[in-house]
Amino acid sequence: MWVDIMRARILIWGKTYPELSKQHVETVCTAGCLDNGNPIRLYPIPYRYLPYNSRFRLYQWIEVDIKRNDKDPRPESYKVVSWDKLVCKEVISTENNWMERKNIIFRDTSWHYDCLRYLKQEQKKRKKSLGFIPVREILDIRLRTRPEQQRREFEEKYNALKNQTDLFNRYIKDLQFIEKRVYVQWKCLDPDCRGHWAGVLDWGLCELGRRKGYNKALQKMEELANLDKYELAFFVGNFARHPNNFGIVGLWYPRRSAKDELSGDHQLSLF
Repeated sequence: MWVDIMRARILIWGKTYPELSKQHVETVCTAGCLDNGNPIRLYPIPYRYLPYNSRFRLYQWIEVDIKRNDKDPRPESYKVVSWDKLVCKEVISTENNWMERKNIIFRDTSWHYDCLRYLKQEQKKRKKSLGFIPVREILDIRLRTRPEQQRREFEEKYNALKNQTDLFNRYIKDLQFIEKRVYVQWKCLDPDCRGHWAGVLDWGLCELGRRKGYNKALQKMEELANLDKYELAFFVGNFARHPNNFGIVGLWYPRRSAKDELSGDHQLSLF
């Protein structure tokens, strides 16, 4: 059977906190843009088990052989064919108010939506699962403790994987359960938007909470939610098992110009 494999150049803009996997031990959902600006999801990615020189950063170009993930009906989903051929290239800086990053992210705006509800409509019609959502107003930011059932499931899976890896003389890295997650309530650009809640799955924010305390993660999100200071937008992605539910898999926050900051036109109900 012929399988289409392509060599892709991808700018990474999203990585979620690692999850345990019975099949892959550990995976990270990773998303980015192709050269033409089209969004793409790479899954599964055993990120922490990759060689150090293959552990790409956010806004770093990578070159890698990929093919469609036949087990995932979402059109943006691909998987890596050969890890040995993954090459990490240049990192796109934040200079000139993220201008070089903007040139890629805004190259194709077909996946940019004025409201999350429009992306959900596209999900139902065409199984679209990734979107760029600018924020008009922040309504609330809070920490939510994850259900005890999720903790038990995590511990059971971790212990099972550890026993399995011990049996085959393999090594499993320590992974901490994230007890609390930052949730954001916001309104989109569309004036008819009634608001949305979503959890922040971004690895950087989750790792900040794990290492420095969950209140630090909350404070960081509150800082980025200053819409007079930042052009805040969310990279959102859905869940394979619950396709109409979306989480925040990446954060977009270039500084506003001095003129924009002085105008103070952006609403911030939180403060």
